[in-house]
Amino acid sequence: MILLNPITILVAAAIIPAVILLFEIYKYDRLEKESGGLLRSLVLKGIVATTLAVVTEKIGIAILGRLFSDDSFIYYVILMYFVVGLSEEGFKYLLLRITTWNSPEFNCRFDGVVYAVFVALGFALWENISYVFSYGLGTALVRAVTAVPGHACFGVFMGTWYGLAKKQQLWGQEDLSVVSRTVAVVLPVLIHGTYDLLATMGNTWIFILFIGVMFAISFRTIRKQSTQDHYLERLVMKEFLKRKNIEISLKRYGIDALGAMAQGLFCSLLIGTIIKTLGSQLGIGFLTDIGSYAMAVSGPAMAIAIGYALKA
Repeated sequence: MILLNPITILVAAAIIPAVILLFEIYKYDRLEKESGGLLRSLVLKGIVATTLAVVTEKIGIAILGRLFSDDSFIYYVILMYFVVGLSEEGFKYLLLRITTWNSPEFNCRFDGVVYAVFVALGFALWENISYVFSYGLGTALVRAVTAVPGHACFGVFMGTWYGLAKKQQLWGQEDLSVVSRTVAVVLPVLIHGTYDLLATMGNTWIFILFIGVMFAISFRTIRKQSTQDHYLERLVMKEFLKRKNIEISLKRYGIDALGAMAQGLFCSLLIGTIIKTLGSQLGIGFLTDIGSYAMAVSGPAMAIAIGYALKA
């Protein structure tokens, strides 16, 4: 049977942990769900990031081996932080930004977390398949509770700062946005590098403690970001005002509106007064009545004139 095929079992063992976490993070996106097309694209971008990172890591390892002994501590520090951590998190961020930064769907703060985690888990999913086929089912079980959720955690930290950077950029705080985008890369690199370094040092208890703290902070961050999620208000308001043809400016409300009000006043109160006066002087009753009616609707006439001028 196909379900008992060893290859099927290995693929399922590699994929299922990532899929479960994908559904979990999707569940926390409470304000406005992202489209399936965008989310699938982000998972694929994570897979592409895996391939790109393999290339740069091989180049980095070759260069590093010429500079330092491969059993020295400095070798492992540079390897884990700059070769592995920077390559993997850097490509995740690069493809994340290319795909989502200008997307019209990026309109909530928590979207940044969703996008980053989907890219991270796309990366983890593909990486996990290669590890499982190389080292067997036992590796799948270990990575299901370490590396796969670990990549999700890196994505949480990246996405939190990425979402903040988008908000700052939309609010005109470009300098702060640049800082937040930098943190969105540097922080995951540092956490990822520390994770890898501790995993290779052989002290199991320190590694487990680090993972536990990282998982706890990530889960708390997800809950907090989801609960406090909000639309990027200034962008939403700007689009709403544009859609309603509302332009907040001195010219529009200080000149155009007042000019229209004067025209409405002239067409009602002043002309009505003239007509009423002519009717009284000439003894023509219906002119007097028309003039009185025109004077009485000066308020609505001004409102209509202002609305027409502002195209409201």
